[in-house]
Amino acid sequence: MAKKSDRLKRVQSIAESEEQTYCRAMGEAQRALNEHQRQLEELKSYRKDYALKRNPGKAGTTISSAQYSDYQSFLQRLDDAVHAQSETVRTTAENRDAHRARWMVKRQKMESLKRVVDRYQLDETQELERLEQKLQDELPSADDPFRHSS
Repeated sequence: MAKKSDRLKRVQSIAESEEQTYCRAMGEAQRALNEHQRQLEELKSYRKDYALKRNPGKAGTTISSAQYSDYQSFLQRLDDAVHAQSETVRTTAENRDAHRARWMVKRQKMESLKRVVDRYQLDETQELERLEQKLQDELPSADDPFRHSS
């Protein structure tokens, strides 16, 4: 019959595998968040540069009302894109946080199982040592001067 620690080690192994799977999923969610944040920063930077470099109100420049309307329209589309990307970053961050929470639960479970297995192994080792000591104590020693032979 298998020892308690051996049986529980199989459960611990499954828990470790699940924890690693959840950890990888959290890592992927973090990478996605990083990418979305990078894209948001690029959009903001582009919008700022466009507004500064293409500003129709620069001194000495004249533009038609159609050009100004196009300029304003494009800035609005950039603002909409920044807003949409900000929303994507927010939802991606929530997704990453959910993955992190699930991973932490699995990690705690795995660590708890590891502590239980370690405790079982320690108990089994101590029990084996007690049995060995008991056997040694019960066997008469060959050089025991008080040993009676029959």
